[in-house]
Order: sequence, then C-alpha cells, then structure tokens
Amino acid sequence: MFRIAILLCAALAFQGCGTLLGSKDSDDDQQLQGAAILALLTQNQCSFNGVSFTAGSGVTCAGGAASGTGTLIPSTTSSGDLSLQITFSVASGGSVEIQNNVASVNSGLTAGFSLLAGTGTRRARDGAGNTKTFAAAFTISPDVSQQYCVDFHTEGSEQHVVMVKGACPSTVTNMDNTVSCSASIFNSEATTCTGSAGTLSNNNKPGSAWGFILTNVVITEIRRNSSNRYSG
Repeated sequence: MFRIAILLCAALAFQGCGTLLGSKDSDDDQQLQGAAILALLTQNQCSFNGVSFTAGSGVTCAGGAASGTGTLIPSTTSSGDLSLQITFSVASGGSVEIQNNVASVNSGLTAGFSLLAGTGTRRARDGAGNTKTFAAAFTISPDVSQQYCVDFHTEGSEQHVVMVKGACPSTVTNMDNTVSCSASIFNSEATTCTGSAGTLSNNNKPGSAWGFILTNVVITEIRRNSSNRYSG
C-alpha cells in the first residue's frame, strides 16, 4: 500500500502540471490520469473464479496468475472447514502455504491451521501450532504445473488435513487413517504420511482469515469448493 500511495501522489502531481500548462489537452490528460490511477489501484489485485485476492509486496498479478514471493489473501473469510482446488508450479526450494482460520495470514503463524507444500519442507499444522511433517513419499516436483485438491475439516476437537494430486472429486471421498500416504496423497491421519498415528489434535480457531504464503510460486487456479470433498 505504501508503494501505491507514492505512485498516486506522483499521479496527482502530474495532474497539477497539466493544469499549469493549460487546458487545451486537459480532457485527454484527465482520461490518461484516471486510467493510470485505476491501474495503480488494481495492480495488486488478482481474481480467481470470481473471487478477488490482494497480493502482497513481491507477488505480481498478471494474465490470470499470481507469481512471486509473498502473501495472497482473498476478499472472503472462512468460519471453519475449507476445501480448495489449486494449480501451481514452484521453483526448486519454493513452497505454497495455505492458512485457514487464522487471525491474519502471515509467515510467522503460531496459531491456526496451515498446510505447507514445497520441494523441501512439507508439513501440516494445527490450531496450537503443533506440526506433522510429511513423509518423504509425498513429493512436490519443481517447475511443473500441478493441480491439487486440499481439504481442511473438523472432526470433533481435531483437524483433518488432506492434499491429493488432481482435481477435487465431485462427491465426498472417505480418507480415514487406513488411506496410506503416497507420492500424490497426504493424509494427516495416516501413520505412513506423518510417522505418528492420530489427527492434528488442536482445533483452536483464532480467526476467520485464510489465504496463501507463496515462495517462488506461480499459481494459476484457486477454486473454493462449496463443501468439503473429503471425510474420515
């Protein structure tokens, strides 16, 4: 926002110069200035499936994609469960972190749910900041466009997190603790995925914000499902 404020001030200063130079081209000048100001105001806005996302410093919105390193925060909120279909590519060492039910989307998250998937670290975190690291079997390939269905849902006092490669199913799929981890499936309840049995044990919801922390990522699809696609 600081960057935009500076550019707006520059645009307004330019408008003052046009006034001093005379009114002959003032109508054309005002149209150009209006277009420039509109571009400045919208340059940090992305839109995916009709939902507006604000891109933080370091993330660029262009051509239906968001790319770079920083936050990507939607205009909508999440009061509980969250189901998404996303398509992205990450550079080597990059990652996508999805946060849900947080006070604010930020890289220093200590409370609220998150799922971080990258070519290096891969982990899920519950409402108290307890983490489960993905088993080596689940992999994110660098520099390849890939689609995933991601699901956060509550089970009593616990949180179940699922990430499956491919489009989201049209009907609810059971992903209980018998569903093993693989190169294309992460299931927070499965011992083969996290090295320990049981779900993420804390269901604390400190807020209703959700969004993304991108690190060297190009994201081309974000579709929020009307309901969860996984259970168990």
